[in-house]
Amino acid sequence: MYKKKFLIIFLLLITVNNLAFAKNLCEITLDQMTDTLKINSVMSISGSITSSVYNGDLTDLPILVKLTNPNSTEELIETKTFQGRFITDHTFNLPGIWSIQACLSENNVYTPVSSEIKQIDIVHNSGYTIIISANRSNRNNIQAFNRTTQHVYQSLKYRGFLDEDILFFNEDTNIPGVDYSTNKKMIQDVLSGTNDVVMDNSDLNIQEKMNQNPANLYIIITGYGDSDLFYIHPDIAINASEFASWLHAFQFGTEKSIGLTGNAFNKKIIIILGFSHSGSFIDDLSGTNRVIITSCQSNEIAYMGSLDIDGIREGDFFISELFKNILPSNTVRKAFIKTAYNIGRYTFSSNGIQQKPLFDDDGDKAGQTDISLFKPDDENNTYLYVGSKKNTTDQVLEIDATKSISLGNQSITLNSLYAQLTGVSNPNTLSVWIEIKAPDFAPEQPDNNEPVKLKLPQIYGQKCPNTPNCFQWQNINTFTGYGTYQVFYFTSGNQAPLAETKVYKIIPENSEPLPFTLLSPENNSEVNLFHYSPDDAYYAILDWEDAVDPEGHDIQYRVFLSPNVSFPYTQTLTKENIENSNCMIAIPDNLLRHEGIIYWYVQAIDEYGAIQTTKSKFFTIFDITTVTAYIKGNIYRAGTTQPITNAVFSIPAFDCYANSNQEGSFMKILPIRNNNDSCAISVDVRTTAQGYLSLENIINIPESCQIDNLVIELEPATTRQTFVFHLKKGWNLVSLPIIPDSFDYMTIFPDAISIYRYENGRYIEEHEIKPEVGYWVELDSDKTYEVTGLPKTNYTKSLSSGWHLLGATFEKTTPMDNNEVCIDIIYAYDEGDYHKVFELTPGFGYWIYLVEKCEFIINN
Repeated sequence: MYKKKFLIIFLLLITVNNLAFAKNLCEITLDQMTDTLKINSVMSISGSITSSVYNGDLTDLPILVKLTNPNSTEELIETKTFQGRFITDHTFNLPGIWSIQACLSENNVYTPVSSEIKQIDIVHNSGYTIIISANRSNRNNIQAFNRTTQHVYQSLKYRGFLDEDILFFNEDTNIPGVDYSTNKKMIQDVLSGTNDVVMDNSDLNIQEKMNQNPANLYIIITGYGDSDLFYIHPDIAINASEFASWLHAFQFGTEKSIGLTGNAFNKKIIIILGFSHSGSFIDDLSGTNRVIITSCQSNEIAYMGSLDIDGIREGDFFISELFKNILPSNTVRKAFIKTAYNIGRYTFSSNGIQQKPLFDDDGDKAGQTDISLFKPDDENNTYLYVGSKKNTTDQVLEIDATKSISLGNQSITLNSLYAQLTGVSNPNTLSVWIEIKAPDFAPEQPDNNEPVKLKLPQIYGQKCPNTPNCFQWQNINTFTGYGTYQVFYFTSGNQAPLAETKVYKIIPENSEPLPFTLLSPENNSEVNLFHYSPDDAYYAILDWEDAVDPEGHDIQYRVFLSPNVSFPYTQTLTKENIENSNCMIAIPDNLLRHEGIIYWYVQAIDEYGAIQTTKSKFFTIFDITTVTAYIKGNIYRAGTTQPITNAVFSIPAFDCYANSNQEGSFMKILPIRNNNDSCAISVDVRTTAQGYLSLENIINIPESCQIDNLVIELEPATTRQTFVFHLKKGWNLVSLPIIPDSFDYMTIFPDAISIYRYENGRYIEEHEIKPEVGYWVELDSDKTYEVTGLPKTNYTKSLSSGWHLLGATFEKTTPMDNNEVCIDIIYAYDEGDYHKVFELTPGFGYWIYLVEKCEFIINN
């Protein structure tokens, strides 16, 4: 009996002991890394552990990094995790293909597991470069383009390029690094490989160099251009088609040359063009293993940089900014995104002219300005770096400048601005100045495709007392007009990327935007973050209501995040100049480490500085090791590009949803941890919007964890209708009770002499007619028009007190307001007479007087 009891207890103890020490499952993942590295370079190898257990302990786990060199010799590095992350450095001292794998070693918590194997090509050099600079006519600009190409040349040297691998053509042969005077025939021979003299010259035979030691090739051209032309001299130009034929010969060979072979053929050719109309080259140059970057579109003039203290400008501001953003080890895509943003805000003017750089890396012959940081399913282009050398801080200069400021309507003087410099190697040699762009500024457009020079007032800064590397400006009295001023910061030698402060000069009696609320993350909710790559931060998606300005002024947003509910200045992250009512924002390490709690709020600022601030909310970071997917898309009315506002995109299985903004766009981060920690899954989604049929479908999330351009089209819930207008000779007060296929007045009222709407006490001439608004339409005779589209059934407008000219919907309706005392009187106009009404009839416009600010509502 006792033996039997003892045996049972013993077996139970064994079972309990086994259960107590059953190990949990996990996954180990290596971060993305560059595919090419220069020999003897040091690279960080990093990754993460993802636990199958919620809130599992992921610190101090033993990691073994296995490296297999080209000789098949294995090297082992031991390290440990911290909060699920690990990192170690290694020097790669042999050329060829290395294999890298991370393994979780034996431990008491998790079952040992290994990552996938990644490979990296260790090469003898960082790449090859051909720099071409020429000056068509203006001798005064030679020094300007010299400055740009010298900046490119020095940046390449910092990034690990060797002099023997940089072929430099320049009109001025007396500056450092230049090999030859710019010569069209020699450039052709170098690329096409048809000249025996060139092929026998080891310095010029780039093709042979690439075949012997494969690495990427960079071709950087700056100077004067026209449509499909780059000028070498006033009467000599390279046209886009012949340049494309040279590149084709370089890659694929000719009767006299073999082209690129083996691994060299798979290397990238990155072509960066910095001249006017450079976008016109894309359709000719776009192709296999090529990345094309142009400073502007095909119909645009390029801009020069700021006038330096020595009287010399940057020849091509885009090229200069791009290489300043490449220098701190950014990917090519990330550097382009930063540069395109800076170029856009520097060149934007009151006449709507703005330089828009283009990027093409998929061979579709169509460059884009707005590109994603991550290119789905294409790691080679996503993690494309220039060179391989990590730069020291004294090679990367940054400016931290004053945040946006509002200035009272009675003042023309700003008390102070500051600029704090980081990465300064020799502060005594630096000068810092600001340039101020007024709201009504428009640049002079030069003749003969000369680059644009922004002639803005410059003010040099004084060194801050007791603060190293700091400059300040006091009592700046140039703010005479109302609106948004842009203050740009520059350093001598144009060493730092562009920095900006916006100064809002408040207009008298300007109302702030109407109150709006934060939507997502909800208060006290857990948030998943998205992680692009090891050289980038973790990102959160924030969403809020579209703010409405009662005077119809343009609105931008700024977001504040802090680990402290009081938002102290030193602990608050601010993101400014946000155009839409959502954003993806990088969460810095100090916020990630602060118990995972982040407080946030948003401000809406109109162009004259009136501010509306939301109440703050807070969220908790769920788990930075969780596998997440990032989904970004747009929701349109079927068959059109008309955005649908406030549509709801939802993924029921994950209890995730997102609302579309005024542009129809939405963003969402999706946690994947319950699906075998793999992004390559299919999910059921549902999209709904008022007035549209709901749509249920399946989307496939790729292994890259990102969908960047999801397009969803919803069918209207109502059928199309035709409305007939019977208009009289002279003035007619009308509105559009349907949503037509086009808002162009030539499509709706093609015989109209003039069309006006009323806003903020004045009439504005219009060329588009949209629902919800009343319009004065003048005709020279009686006319009948038929307009077909979807019925407009309801709308809500946030309006200020006073007179408004508004429209009716498709059915006769009595308007309402949220305060029930706001609408004072409504007038209709018919053949020269006004009369008081209580209902709005389709097709007519109405004068409506509001006694106070309110929501004006029409709902059938």
